[in-house]
Amino acid sequence: MTPTSPAADTTTESVITTSPTRGRRRAVVGASAAAAVVAIGAGGFAVTSAYFTDQETITGNTVGTATLTIGTVTGIPITVADLLPDQTSGPETFTFTNSGSVDFDYSITLDNVVVSPTQTPTDLATITSWLEVTLASGTSTDSGSLASVPELVGAGTVAPGASGTATIEVGLSDTATNLAQGLDITFDVIIDAAQ
Repeated sequence: MTPTSPAADTTTESVITTSPTRGRRRAVVGASAAAAVVAIGAGGFAVTSAYFTDQETITGNTVGTATLTIGTVTGIPITVADLLPDQTSGPETFTFTNSGSVDFDYSITLDNVVVSPTQTPTDLATITSWLEVTLASGTSTDSGSLASVPELVGAGTVAPGASGTATIEVGLSDTATNLAQGLDITFDVIIDAAQ
């Protein structure tokens, strides 16, 4: 009886010593398996991110630009002769057409005033202030002089193929003196068109 007892004790000790090792091995194997599952899952997401695709190319697209053009202007230049103090010419009517492809808004003013014979700057300023000018188109009217020219801004709109009309009236002030005698005065009428 006595010799068998120690053997039983040895077996028991052997079992107790081996069990924790197996437990650790299982834990390590389990962790590796979980890592493998995560890797497969990540790989699965990468594969499903590639969708079916398609592409079409449409050729022959074109873009055209409009034309904005003032066409024929009639009725000017005006010619006024032998103007006396407190006398007015006109009004003189002039027309202009829209020969472009879009509507345009127009403005009218004067520029490039020249008095002959040549005057001193002081006399030139005096003479041009005596020459009174009125511009009108539609419901827009502006008056000034050749020293401070009138201007019609946004006077109206002209459709393609249609015409705009304006008038110009020139007079010599009743304050003009002999300094205004025997002069030739020229100026330009400017019609600006914008979309």
